[in-house]
Amino acid sequence: MTRARVLLTTAGRKSYLAPIFKASRACGFVLAVDADPLSPIRHRADHFAVVPRVDDAEAFLEALLDLCLEWDIDCILPQNDRELAILALARGVFEKEGILVAGVGPDQVRLASDKLLLADWMRSHGLPYPETALAHPPVFPAEGLVEKDRFGQGSAGLVLHDAPPPGPLARDKVVQPRIAGEEFNLDVLRDAAGEVVGVSVKRKLLMQGGSTDRAVSARVPALVRLGERLAEALGAFGSIDVDVMLREGEPVVLDVNPRIGGGFPFTAAYCPAYVDALLEVATGRPVGRRELPYEAGVLVCREATYTASRLPTPVAAPSRREEA
Repeated sequence: MTRARVLLTTAGRKSYLAPIFKASRACGFVLAVDADPLSPIRHRADHFAVVPRVDDAEAFLEALLDLCLEWDIDCILPQNDRELAILALARGVFEKEGILVAGVGPDQVRLASDKLLLADWMRSHGLPYPETALAHPPVFPAEGLVEKDRFGQGSAGLVLHDAPPPGPLARDKVVQPRIAGEEFNLDVLRDAAGEVVGVSVKRKLLMQGGSTDRAVSARVPALVRLGERLAEALGAFGSIDVDVMLREGEPVVLDVNPRIGGGFPFTAAYCPAYVDALLEVATGRPVGRRELPYEAGVLVCREATYTASRLPTPVAAPSRREEA
């Protein structure tokens, strides 16, 4: 088996990602980068490198390309929306060197980052998404309103209104009708040949600070089909993150992140086969539809950890021959 060598961009405090990948039989090497030299992931990845801040896109991309060539990286896995957009525009530069970039194209990145555009696109593809507007509706809906940042990630700027709010909607805000039901998260994996490999479904039990704190694995065929349709319509490569509300048995998409998202470590905990498949996809080989076995009803809880370590010393990049 050819084991994948992956680069995690701006890994920041996501130190849990490195051991998740390193535990997989399909992992060859994990390189993590960040602009902060003291990023906690530095002591968990196989190698850690400091790169320019993403604000300087040219320097950032140049540093990534140099590292990918030095460490013989197969695939870049973006970790935030800003880098996702920059890398989408530079995809061709990396692909010329045989380096894949997970995610979607520039147009799809713009869609996912703009809730108003996303609403129109979802409707045009027959995919369920809340009505989204730049102004309060003339008649306040009985279920209430949700106010969000138009260009924010996930629940950024989220305000729930149970009564008509005073004054007009602020600039760069959108409103949607409040959707009541059970909230789920999907991880959807699609390979380089355009085949959806599998979908992991989990029900959110508790949110803290805008992130999932507890979730339980689930089997919901309607959500699997929705995840497949969405990934195909977006033209995604790699793993994407989707938040969905199930209202009286009917799914409504709340948010789309065309990258690894906050639900991924939950999937990794109850379905290690998803991680294996993601790393196989990262090599560029067609993987195709496969069974990703997991048991429904598995509770996964997020917890904080604290680690003390010495600052790393530079090491030479290992060759693939040394890996074997």
